[in-house]
Amino acid sequence: MALVHYPAIPELNADLIVLQPRLFSAGQPHEEIEFGVRIAAPAQPDRMLLAELRDCKQPWALLSMAALEASHSPSAAMDRLRRLWQREDNSTLFRSLVLRNLILLMMQQGDHDQARHLLDLGMEAFPQYAELRWLSGALWLRQRKFTNAKHDGERAMALAGSPQWIGKIGRAHV
Repeated sequence: MALVHYPAIPELNADLIVLQPRLFSAGQPHEEIEFGVRIAAPAQPDRMLLAELRDCKQPWALLSMAALEASHSPSAAMDRLRRLWQREDNSTLFRSLVLRNLILLMMQQGDHDQARHLLDLGMEAFPQYAELRWLSGALWLRQRKFTNAKHDGERAMALAGSPQWIGKIGRAHV
Protein backbone atom coordinates (compact mmCIF):
# COMPACT_ATOMS: atom_id res chain seq x y z
CA MET A 1 0.00 0.00 0.00
CA ALA A 2 1.24 3.44 -0.91
CA LEU A 3 0.34 6.75 0.72
CA VAL A 4 -1.56 8.95 -1.72
CA HIS A 5 -2.00 12.66 -0.96
CA TYR A 6 -5.02 14.75 -1.98
CA PRO A 7 -4.72 18.52 -1.34
CA ALA A 8 -7.07 19.79 1.39
CA ILE A 9 -5.76 22.97 3.06
CA PRO A 10 -2.96 24.40 0.90
CA GLU A 11 -2.03 27.20 3.33
CA LEU A 12 -1.19 24.54 5.93
CA ASN A 13 0.37 22.21 3.35
CA ALA A 14 -2.14 19.69 4.73
CA ASP A 15 -3.38 16.88 2.53
CA LEU A 16 -5.90 14.14 2.94
CA ILE A 17 -3.85 10.97 3.01
CA VAL A 18 -5.18 7.62 1.84
CA LEU A 19 -3.82 4.13 1.38
CA GLN A 20 -3.97 2.59 -2.07
CA PRO A 21 -2.51 -0.62 -3.46
CA ARG A 22 -0.07 0.84 -5.96
CA LEU A 23 2.86 -1.54 -5.49
CA PHE A 24 2.74 -5.11 -6.63
CA SER A 25 5.28 -7.91 -6.45
CA ALA A 26 5.37 -11.58 -7.28
CA GLY A 27 4.23 -14.02 -4.64
CA GLN A 28 1.63 -13.77 -1.96
CA PRO A 29 -0.36 -10.52 -1.87
CA HIS A 30 0.11 -8.44 1.25
CA GLU A 31 -1.15 -5.15 2.54
CA GLU A 32 2.08 -3.84 3.96
CA ILE A 33 2.25 -0.06 4.02
CA GLU A 34 5.26 1.41 2.26
CA PHE A 35 5.79 4.62 4.22
CA GLY A 36 8.57 5.72 1.89
CA VAL A 37 6.21 5.76 -1.10
CA ARG A 38 4.12 8.92 -1.24
CA ILE A 39 2.17 9.82 -4.34
CA ALA A 40 0.51 13.11 -5.22
CA ALA A 41 -2.99 12.39 -6.46
CA PRO A 42 -3.81 13.70 -9.93
CA ALA A 43 -6.00 16.79 -10.17
CA GLN A 44 -8.57 14.83 -12.18
CA PRO A 45 -9.01 11.17 -11.23
CA ASP A 46 -9.04 8.54 -13.93
CA ARG A 47 -12.56 7.33 -14.82
CA MET A 48 -11.51 3.70 -14.55
CA LEU A 49 -10.15 4.32 -11.07
CA LEU A 50 -13.41 5.96 -10.01
CA ALA A 51 -15.45 3.05 -11.33
CA GLU A 52 -13.23 0.53 -9.56
CA LEU A 53 -13.33 2.45 -6.28
CA ARG A 54 -17.13 2.75 -6.42
CA ASP A 55 -17.45 -1.01 -6.81
CA CYS A 56 -14.88 -1.92 -4.16
CA LYS A 57 -16.04 -2.12 -0.54
CA GLN A 58 -12.58 -2.51 1.00
CA PRO A 59 -11.83 0.12 3.67
CA TRP A 60 -8.91 1.59 1.67
CA ALA A 61 -11.25 2.12 -1.31
CA LEU A 62 -13.89 3.81 0.84
CA LEU A 63 -11.21 6.10 2.27
CA SER A 64 -10.04 6.90 -1.26
CA MET A 65 -13.60 7.71 -2.35
CA ALA A 66 -13.92 10.13 0.56
CA ALA A 67 -10.76 11.92 -0.54
CA LEU A 68 -12.08 12.15 -4.10
CA GLU A 69 -15.47 13.43 -2.91
CA ALA A 70 -13.88 16.06 -0.68
CA SER A 71 -13.17 18.46 -3.54
CA HIS A 72 -16.75 18.63 -4.82
CA SER A 73 -18.87 17.36 -1.90
CA PRO A 74 -17.17 17.82 1.47
CA SER A 75 -20.30 16.88 3.41
CA ALA A 76 -20.58 13.53 1.57
CA ALA A 77 -16.87 12.93 2.19
CA MET A 78 -17.29 13.68 5.91
CA ASP A 79 -20.29 11.33 6.11
CA ARG A 80 -18.25 8.56 4.48
CA LEU A 81 -15.37 9.20 6.90
CA ARG A 82 -17.72 9.14 9.89
CA ARG A 83 -19.04 5.75 8.80
CA LEU A 84 -15.50 4.43 8.35
CA TRP A 85 -14.50 5.76 11.77
CA GLN A 86 -17.37 3.88 13.37
CA ARG A 87 -16.23 0.55 11.90
CA GLU A 88 -14.36 -0.98 14.78
CA ASP A 89 -13.12 -3.89 12.67
CA ASN A 90 -10.54 -1.63 11.01
CA SER A 91 -7.00 -1.48 12.42
CA THR A 92 -5.99 1.22 14.89
CA LEU A 93 -3.62 2.67 12.29
CA PHE A 94 -6.39 2.90 9.69
CA ARG A 95 -8.91 4.35 12.13
CA SER A 96 -6.43 7.00 13.28
CA LEU A 97 -5.88 8.00 9.63
CA VAL A 98 -9.65 8.19 9.03
CA LEU A 99 -10.03 10.42 12.09
CA ARG A 100 -7.13 12.62 10.97
CA ASN A 101 -8.73 13.10 7.54
CA LEU A 102 -12.16 13.80 9.06
CA ILE A 103 -10.68 16.47 11.34
CA LEU A 104 -8.82 18.01 8.41
CA LEU A 105 -12.02 18.26 6.36
CA MET A 106 -13.85 19.84 9.30
CA MET A 107 -11.08 22.41 9.61
CA GLN A 108 -11.26 23.04 5.86
CA GLN A 109 -15.02 23.64 6.10
CA GLY A 110 -14.69 25.94 9.13
CA ASP A 111 -16.35 23.55 11.59
CA HIS A 112 -13.81 24.38 14.27
CA ASP A 113 -15.89 23.31 17.28
CA GLN A 114 -16.45 19.80 15.94
CA ALA A 115 -12.84 19.57 14.76
CA ARG A 116 -11.67 20.54 18.26
CA HIS A 117 -13.99 17.96 19.83
CA LEU A 118 -12.62 15.20 17.59
CA LEU A 119 -9.04 16.37 18.14
CA ASP A 120 -9.52 16.10 21.89
CA LEU A 121 -10.98 12.60 21.52
CA GLY A 122 -8.24 11.60 19.09
CA MET A 123 -5.40 12.89 21.23
CA GLU A 124 -6.80 10.92 24.15
CA ALA A 125 -7.27 7.74 22.08
CA PHE A 126 -3.94 8.06 20.21
CA PRO A 127 -1.65 10.05 22.54
CA GLN A 128 1.50 9.32 20.49
CA TYR A 129 0.00 10.45 17.15
CA ALA A 130 2.01 13.62 16.43
CA GLU A 131 -0.15 14.60 13.47
CA LEU A 132 -3.16 15.21 15.72
CA ARG A 133 -1.09 17.54 17.92
CA TRP A 134 0.10 19.37 14.81
CA LEU A 135 -3.48 19.77 13.53
CA SER A 136 -4.54 20.92 16.99
CA GLY A 137 -1.81 23.56 16.97
CA ALA A 138 -2.87 24.72 13.51
CA LEU A 139 -6.48 24.99 14.66
CA TRP A 140 -5.43 26.96 17.75
CA LEU A 141 -3.55 29.34 15.44
CA ARG A 142 -6.65 29.86 13.32
CA GLN A 143 -8.53 30.66 16.52
CA ARG A 144 -5.74 33.05 17.61
CA LYS A 145 -4.97 31.06 20.79
CA PHE A 146 -1.21 31.31 20.46
CA THR A 147 -0.17 29.80 23.79
CA ASN A 148 -2.21 26.67 23.10
CA ALA A 149 -0.84 26.54 19.55
CA LYS A 150 2.73 26.73 20.84
CA HIS A 151 2.11 23.96 23.36
CA ASP A 152 0.61 21.58 20.79
CA GLY A 153 3.25 22.46 18.20
CA GLU A 154 6.03 21.64 20.67
CA ARG A 155 4.31 18.39 21.61
CA ALA A 156 3.91 17.47 17.92
CA MET A 157 7.62 18.01 17.29
CA ALA A 158 8.54 15.93 20.34
CA LEU A 159 6.37 13.10 19.05
CA ALA A 160 7.39 13.40 15.38
CA GLY A 161 8.73 10.11 14.15
CA SER A 162 6.78 8.05 16.65
CA PRO A 163 6.18 4.60 15.27
CA GLN A 164 2.93 3.36 13.74
CA TRP A 165 1.25 6.61 12.66
CA ILE A 166 0.58 8.10 9.24
CA GLY A 167 0.93 11.83 8.66
CA LYS A 168 3.00 14.54 7.03
CA ILE A 169 5.18 15.45 9.98
CA GLY A 170 7.98 13.24 11.15
CA ARG A 171 8.57 9.85 9.63
CA ALA A 172 6.24 6.96 10.28
CA HIS A 173 7.12 3.29 10.41
CA VAL A 174 5.19 0.17 11.34
